[in-house]
Amino acid sequence: MFASFASELPWAKCEGSWGEHCVDSSAIIAHAGDRNKTVEQAVSSSQIYFLDIVLKEKSQIYDGIGSPDWKLSLWLLLAWAVIFLILVRGVRSSGKAAYFLAIFPYVVLLIILIRALTLEGAIDGVIFFVKPQWGELLNPKALAIY
Repeated sequence: MFASFASELPWAKCEGSWGEHCVDSSAIIAHAGDRNKTVEQAVSSSQIYFLDIVLKEKSQIYDGIGSPDWKLSLWLLLAWAVIFLILVRGVRSSGKAAYFLAIFPYVVLLIILIRALTLEGAIDGVIFFVKPQWGELLNPKALAIY
């Protein structure tokens, strides 16, 4: 989770040890509209990062399942501790927790929206999104379904 606070995400670009089939996640997003191109055996850098770095998944079944990762185990323990504390206090506290858990995502989304609107060129983007482009209705490619 804390790796996402870096200025450049560690899963955005391929590292040399990830193999020749690795494709940068940013390149996949940039060329998402190229449906005519086929990439055989390509694996995104974000998928490799999640499987190899976060989960520490083994490449072969012969390697075994490996030992549990202590960081993931601590996060799991924390999640269960929070659930235990909510339930041990009874139904009333779980109702209060439900209020918090229902409202908190909207607060986070509002904070992200305010941050996005304060970036340079944000107003231009909102105007471009809201202002209709009537000339595009005459373009047959705009109405095509792929």
